[in-house]
Amino acid sequence: MNKPKVICLCGSTRFVGTFNEYNKKLTLEGNIVLSIEIVAPQSTENDPKYVNPEGKKMLDELHLKKIDLADEVLILNVGGYIGKNTANEIAYAHQTGKPVKYLEPVQNKGKENVYTPVQDTIAAKTGLRNQTDFIIREFRIEDYDSVAALWEEGGIHFKPNGRESRQRMAKEIKTGQAIFLVAEANKKVVGVVLGTHDGRKGWINRLAVAKEFRRQNVASKLIAAIENRLNDLGIDITACLIEQENLVSRTFFRKLGYIKAPVEYFSKKQYPDA
Repeated sequence: MNKPKVICLCGSTRFVGTFNEYNKKLTLEGNIVLSIEIVAPQSTENDPKYVNPEGKKMLDELHLKKIDLADEVLILNVGGYIGKNTANEIAYAHQTGKPVKYLEPVQNKGKENVYTPVQDTIAAKTGLRNQTDFIIREFRIEDYDSVAALWEEGGIHFKPNGRESRQRMAKEIKTGQAIFLVAEANKKVVGVVLGTHDGRKGWINRLAVAKEFRRQNVASKLIAAIENRLNDLGIDITACLIEQENLVSRTFFRKLGYIKAPVEYFSKKQYPDA
């Protein structure tokens, strides 16, 4: 057996699911993977995984030592996002002569690793470094009004007095009945998707993206995140229902590899808004 390549994964700890995905993928390809072991939130001291600032600094320095051990570095820049810590890790990798690869294409390659306080000033004035600077996270019930506004803007026929009521969605979050994700940019919800399953087949529902963030891979990243979550549950098929007149969605899902099934959809409701 040839000597395996050692790959160090770098990126924001908010993308822990992507870290796990690529840790598994690259390991099964025969590589030695150096990844994050502890997620260290900095603002939730009641979190059992909380690490104080001194511990966080130590973990950051330890990750640089992992870069020293690596043959190459893979940046998990989900949605194009590169934060301050990741920027520092990229700069360190370049300084030590390590090859750096990226999960997603990088604009202005070669400058993405130069972090300065000026960027924070620009971000504070404009709201975002660029339109594609977004993250994908779990839905929280306080997002409800923003999500409902996105559905209304997108012409989604949701049921605010039925299955998409605030109370119903709060219950689903608590019981884990659904996978509910949002895209967030500058602390604003700009995309949403709901995933459900019956143990055998997964379903994608209620996908919507704010107008100013369309055609920037927000929708495709939301779908990929739902698919990854469903795959982790052992579900091998994902489906969606699209209204016949919705040509945009039909085209979008075809591009993602979805195939139209020759079936008719029947439903039975316990009450009109169900």
